[in-house]
Parts: sequence; C-alpha cells; structure tokens
Amino acid sequence: MSKQERDRGYDDPYEPSTSSGHHRSKPYERKRSESDHYHRRGSLKVSIICNIVILNIIFKSSIFFCLIYIKNTLSPINFNTAYQKINNITIFVINFYQFIGKSGTSIMLSSNHFRLPTVPNWCVYQYRVDFEPEENRTFIRKGMLKLHKDKVGPYIFDGTILFSSTRLPDKIELTSVRKSDNTPFKVIIYLVGRMMPEDPHYITIFNIIMRKQLEHLNLQLVGRDYYDAHNKVSVHQFRLELWPGYITSIRQHERDILLNAEITHKVMRQETLYHVLMDCYRHSNNYRVSKYVDFETNPSSTFPMKDGQHISYQEYYKTKYKINISSASQPMLVTRTKPKTRNAGQGDLVYLVPELCRATDKNLLEFPGRLLNSERLLFADNRYINSSNGDWTRDMQKTRMLKSTALRHWIVLVTERDMHVVHKFIETLLFVSHGIAFRVDQPRIQTIRDDKAGTYAENLEYILSKSAPDLVFCVVSNNRSDRYAAIKKKCCLDRPVPSQVFLQKNLSGRNTMTIATKVAIQMNCKLGGAPWTIENPLKGLMVIGFDICHDTNTKGKDFLTMVATVDQTLTQYFSSIALFHSNEDLGDQLCASVRKAIMAYKERNKAFPIHLVIYRDGVSEGQLRQVYENEVQKLEKALETLYYGPNFKLIFIIVTKKINVRLFDMRGRNANPRTGTIVDDIITNPLRYDFFIVSQQVRQGTISPTSYNVIFDNTGLEVDVVQVVTYKLTHMYYNCSTTVRVPAPCHYAHKLSFLVGRFLHQPPNSQLEKQLFFL
Repeated sequence: MSKQERDRGYDDPYEPSTSSGHHRSKPYERKRSESDHYHRRGSLKVSIICNIVILNIIFKSSIFFCLIYIKNTLSPINFNTAYQKINNITIFVINFYQFIGKSGTSIMLSSNHFRLPTVPNWCVYQYRVDFEPEENRTFIRKGMLKLHKDKVGPYIFDGTILFSSTRLPDKIELTSVRKSDNTPFKVIIYLVGRMMPEDPHYITIFNIIMRKQLEHLNLQLVGRDYYDAHNKVSVHQFRLELWPGYITSIRQHERDILLNAEITHKVMRQETLYHVLMDCYRHSNNYRVSKYVDFETNPSSTFPMKDGQHISYQEYYKTKYKINISSASQPMLVTRTKPKTRNAGQGDLVYLVPELCRATDKNLLEFPGRLLNSERLLFADNRYINSSNGDWTRDMQKTRMLKSTALRHWIVLVTERDMHVVHKFIETLLFVSHGIAFRVDQPRIQTIRDDKAGTYAENLEYILSKSAPDLVFCVVSNNRSDRYAAIKKKCCLDRPVPSQVFLQKNLSGRNTMTIATKVAIQMNCKLGGAPWTIENPLKGLMVIGFDICHDTNTKGKDFLTMVATVDQTLTQYFSSIALFHSNEDLGDQLCASVRKAIMAYKERNKAFPIHLVIYRDGVSEGQLRQVYENEVQKLEKALETLYYGPNFKLIFIIVTKKINVRLFDMRGRNANPRTGTIVDDIITNPLRYDFFIVSQQVRQGTISPTSYNVIFDNTGLEVDVVQVVTYKLTHMYYNCSTTVRVPAPCHYAHKLSFLVGRFLHQPPNSQLEKQLFFL
C-alpha cells in the first residue's frame, strides 16, 4: 500500500503494506532463458556459431561465451531442446545486448554491486572423498579430513565432495583415527576433474568463501545472514539490541561476476545476548585490514614462530599451505590487530602477502541505465495529464473521470452517535462528485444501535434481503478485523453488492475534501467506472495478474487469485479465485482461471485476445523451475486447445519485489533514481530475459526497484514494448493517484488475495467477478 493510501484513512483500512498470431518471419535472436526449462517458442531453423571467449573472472577463473544465431523457418520447437539436440552438453549461453531496450533517455546509475577483480589462470579442482569403513556422520568425516590439512592444503569439503585450487594427485590414501573410539579409517581422495565455469557449483564456491570471510570478520551467523554484535545499538527501555549486518550474494551477471551487498539489521533480545557474546567472541583473534604497505619487508623476510624459530613468509606458505609465492620482492601489506588480541599476546602488526590477498572494488558499480518518457494519462474530454514524477494528484483535481457511472440507490450504515457528522460528509461527497462527473444521489441513511460485528451483519442482512442497492457504505469506529470481516462476508458472499468501509475519524477534518474526492473515485471504480487510462500500444492486449495467498484460519488451504483486463482501454476487469490445497498441482487451477478470463474477454469483444501478458507474483528463486513446468507448460497446452493450435501470443513474467538491489542516480549527488528508470544490462542475469524498473517515488530511504523475469515469450514483441507496457501498467492502480511498484493487475490480485485469505476464507460470489469490489 502506498503512503498516500495509508494516510487517507478511508476505504478498506486493512490492506497490507506493499505495494494469437504467428512468429516473426525475420531472424529472431534473444538471450537464452535460465537453465533447461525456460524456453522461447518459435519456428526455428537453428544454425550455431560458437565462439568461445576466455574472460578473466574472480580468483583467476574463466567463463565460456557462446553466440547463438537462431533463424525462423518451419515448425515450432522448444528453444532449449534445440540446444540439447545440437550440443548435448551444458554450457553458458550468453549473448549481450539481446534483451536491452533503447527507449527513453540514457542516464548514469550506480547500485549496491561491486565488481570483483580478475586475475588469470586460476581453476578449481573437484575431488571425491571416501572413508573405509563407511562413516555417515558429516561432522566426523570433516574432522578426520581436517587432520590432514597440511597435506591437502586449503579446501572446501561438504562431507563427500572436496573443492580445492590445489592440484593433488589423482588418488591419495590417508589414515585417520576416529577420536571417539580410536577406530582407524582409510581416507581416499579421488580426482573427479577440473571445475568448469558453467558448473552450477562454480559460483557456489565463491559464495562459500565469502561467507567464511564474514566469519573471519567476527560476524555472527543469525539465520542466513551475518551480523556484527560488537557494533550493536542498545535500546534499553525496550530491552532490545539492534545488530547491523550484511546480506551478500555473488553471481555471474551480464559482463562480470558481481558481489551484491545489502545492509540489514536484526532485533535481538537483550536477556540472552550476554551469554551468546561470551561463548562466541571470548577468543576472537581477527584483525582489520588497514591501508599500509611496508616496502622494507617482502616474502623472503622472516618472522618468529611460536617455538622461537624464524621462517620466511615464502617458506611458511609453501610448507603450511603448499602455495608458491611467485615474486619474492613484492612489498608486504601491514594490518593492525584489535586491542583485545594484542592483550592476548599477539603482535601489534600482521604482514600479508599482496599476491595472496583478494579485494573487491571499493566503489559502487557504475553503469548506464535509461529513463523512460513520462506517461500521459487520458481523462474525459480527451484531456491528458503528464505524470512526470509518478504523482498526478494535484493535476487531476476537478478533472472529469474517463468513465463515470451513476450511484442512484445506495445505503449508509452508521451508529447513532455519528449521525451528526455523516450528513456533512455526504454533502462534501456530493459536491466533489459533481466536479469529477460522477453522479451521486442522496443516500438512504440507516442508523444502528452499536458498532458490534453482529449488529452490522444483522442490519445488512435485513436491508439487502428487502432491496438491491448499488452500493453499501459502512461507517466504522476503528480497524477491528472481526467487524470488517462480518461486513465483507455479508457483502461478498451472502448478498453480493459493492461495499465501502469508512473510518469514522475521517468524516471531518482539514482533509475532508481530498478524502471525499478519493472516496468518490473509488466508489466509481467499484461500480464499473474508470478515472483514467493509458495509451495502449498493443491491439487485442489482455493483461493478467496472479497471486497466491494462504488462508489465515486453515493450514494447507490456499487461494490462487487472478485479475485480468477485458477491454482495449485496460480499465475493465475480471477476477477469479480458485481454492486449492498445498499438496495439489497449481497448474490446472491456473489454466482454468485463464480460460475464464479469456472467455470473459471474448464475451465483451467478440474475439479472443491477441496478446496475453501474465504477471505472476509470489514466486521465490527456487520455485522458478516448478512454475515453468507446472504452470507455463500446462498453460501452453490449454491455450493450444482453446485457440485451435499455436496461434496465441503469450508472455509470462515473474514479478519480484523483495530484492536486495538498490539503485542510485549519479547526476549531481547520489540520490534515488527518478520514476521510470529502467536497467536491463550489467546487473541483470546473463541467462535470463530480465530487467529492473523503478516505478515509484519514496520520500525516505533508498528505493528498491522491481525485478521482472520473462520465463516464456512467443509474442515476438521488441524488448522496448514489453518494458514500456510494464511501466505503463504501474499507473493503472485506481486506489491512489500515484504509480505503484508492480503492474496494476498484479497489485489488484494482491489486494484480492489479502481480502480472501484473511477475511472471507472462501471465493466471493461470482456476481462480483466483473467489478473491482475489493478496492
């Protein structure tokens, strides 16, 4: 929910915070979707030019690039299957610039990504470790292998597979003893092979190393992230502590391997913190790196060991870690230890060999982005308003709505003690409604004895059983959920009628005129009207938003909510709710919902939609494969049946709001980027058709863009068209006169999910499916 919605205090006060044709005949080349299950559908004759380019990446690594040329000709074929048939191998398929748009103005941005330095000729070897006799406990296997760390060198071991940058013999046999019972074990290490950059474990190794370094920085693992207990902020009055921490992720992006770092905080209870700190940090021996170079010391210099003997740094690393230092004349880096470590007997300074140190870029990653043109909103009388800053609240005052209905017969339900302020508010409502061309007649006011949930339900049942009003307007004293649920159940399930819930405190005050205007707009939308629209660039476009919610009363009971546009102006909607259980296949429910929406579109327009754009919310990173296999592939087959062949044009987009990416505008001072900023290169995933859009302004803090990941597209639409349509749709949420973080159908689906999952607990009456009753 936008700040504007929260502040106004009207409507449903319980909304949670948020926020068929042919393929192209010309050559059609686009970036491959992720893994072997996201695909581009098309008529393809495939000829491949594989140019393997060595690119230096972090820790002396390399990565393959393949340029794939795909030409349309004959019969449909799975895009990824084509690769499998030709190559029968798994490779990185990266083709820059395939999904980069051109619309808008070029701007310079930065983000919370850091480019990792690159050095050549480094590789990772993979080994299998067996134990004789067999030992299934991972911690014991790790302990027995650790006894031979001097022979094995630095490694990462998960209990079965060992990764190391050291080239060991093809087979090594070692002997260990299990300390618990002195049982001898034979530890056999086999060389599996050299880790290739396209291996999924390749980047995983870097993330493991990163997490280990966070541990060495004396950060504590809480959940999945690391936090700094030493720099905590104490809130004594609440007996709480705030721990700063970091969320980090290393991934292959378009051009480089990048480290994404986001600051986070953890609230900790003060009662148990002392014991945790004493146990975890009493013997800390870490140090911080300072900017100091000693040109008088080099790897051939010596230092004293604990036994008093002197050894050179070069010999120490060769003996201890089997690392050969190439340059004996390089100056040494000097670091200063922490005071508590010095008191424990460790020296003041620690020397590090530069050749063995790895560092990230100290600057935020800078890269070009684009600023899309501001959107023009169409109102009545062909009047356009320019939404240059994503807010058109002032511009639309006394502007006639694009499509208005008439509210002739409506009922106001209010307690006797609030009667004196209701009359004045209704006068204001009638006045502002006239200015925006929304005809509202005088309502019938029904007083009730108290504000209990049962009282509202009883009076609504009596009124709705005797008459059929256009809308019910209920004035409530506060945000009690049981009362709200009683009203919505009666108006959405038992006696279907659009309803408006309004807080008593907003009946009077300084902002009554503004609130009344927004209430009038919302009531008009619930009756089928539309205040504004955008310029739709696609003929026969149908946009669908999907979301999933869990029933708050019954465990395992879930709802799939869908909201779809059914007209060319994208102002009329159709909604559907499907009940399913957690162990059931979601694909069949999704296909049935889409079919209902298409038939509603056909009923209104006498034709099937030409372009189907689906925005799917509520999908985590690990569910992408499942969504593609269980939803997209089933939807393909269902649409082929409905359209009598592959004559449909579908694009399926995953929408993600909860991401750790932050963007900054580099013009002048680092500030939040403007509304309409788009990024589709550098920080995007090279194996995906994805992009980021900033579609909302914030007054405080840093803004988080919304991520869009296209996992299916057979429309042949240019990238610019997909991106611009997505941005346009963020202007179509009628609950506020500002842009929102996601396309309006997706936001409507989320709003409907919240209503059903928390208050109704069952699908609403089908008589309401063609109205935005859930606003």
